[in-house]
Amino acid sequence: MLQPVDPGFGARPSANAAYKAGWAKWQRDPLQNACRAYCTSRQELNVLSSLHHPNVVSLIGVCPRPLALVVELAPLGALNHLLQNYRRSGARLHLTALQDTCAQVSKALEYLHQEHIIYRDLKCENVLAWRYPPPFSHLTD
Repeated sequence: MLQPVDPGFGARPSANAAYKAGWAKWQRDPLQNACRAYCTSRQELNVLSSLHHPNVVSLIGVCPRPLALVVELAPLGALNHLLQNYRRSGARLHLTALQDTCAQVSKALEYLHQEHIIYRDLKCENVLAWRYPPPFSHLTD
């Protein structure tokens, strides 16, 4: 990795700011970042392994090297891509399909809250679809 170069006296403020940001990244310990990522993955593993709900993605297994969590495969992928494809094709979604999707996401959130888990990353790209319509969605991430 290349080391950041000091822009010198009289440089523009944006150049100085970029240098300071680059220098701060240069000083970070890569081992510390790796440890943080490992700890985060372990926490997710502990949480996912204890969850069992039809609308929450199931943990299939763990790959130790590189560390990766293996979850169910959603044939249709993320809801945001699915909705973009509907929009591009001009196809109309029935209101009931949207309502069913919202209900399934709500049931997943309700289950997580009952398990004392606060889900802070709810967005379409974290909702996976198996069939659409009728929707069959699982929450992920």
